[in-house]
Amino acid sequence: MDRKTTPEPLTPAEAKEQLREVAARVGIVPWVRRDPFGAMITGAVVGFLLGRLPRVLRQVTHSRVGQKVIDRLV
Repeated sequence: MDRKTTPEPLTPAEAKEQLREVAARVGIVPWVRRDPFGAMITGAVVGFLLGRLPRVLRQVTHSRVGQKVIDRLV
C-alpha cells in the first residue's frame, strides 16, 4: 500500500508569509487590479440594478400578485 506523505508543518515565519501572499490576492482591490474591465462592467450592472430597485419594488407591491404575497407573509 502506498501511504500518502503528509507535508511537514510550516514554521511560524513560513505560515505568516503564506498568509500574507493569500491575503494580497483576496478582496475587491486585488480583483479590480487583476480584471479592471470586468470590475467596471460589474459595477455598471450593479449600479443599474440598484438604481431600478425602488421602482421595481413599488410596481411589485402595487400589483395584485405582490399584494397576495405580502398578505401571505404578514
